[in-house]
Amino acid sequence: MKICFSPNNIRIRLQAEEITRFAEEGCLSDCQALPGTSRSQLHFSLIQTAQTEFSVNLLSNHLRIYVPDQLSETWCRTGQNALKAQLDCGAGKILQISLEKDIK
Repeated sequence: MKICFSPNNIRIRLQAEEITRFAEEGCLSDCQALPGTSRSQLHFSLIQTAQTEFSVNLLSNHLRIYVPDQLSETWCRTGQNALKAQLDCGAGKILQISLEKDIK
């Protein structure tokens, strides 16, 4: 799982085996160890949900991105390359979420 952050944008790219696992298990997770004496880790999860819209939350160093299961199932099983959503962050700010296939 490759995660790229830029202003107002989170882009996630999955390789073929990750797409298969996401379709079968409904969740993918990874973490990044951070340097320093605290030995902190930043966790990332991509989770299928019964909700009808994308959502995102960050709790205790864990970024969770929720993907509607109907959209993710279609995306995983077809030639559709990307899923995109725009989330209102308030104060006129929009967060763009992109879920893409990293298949060469």
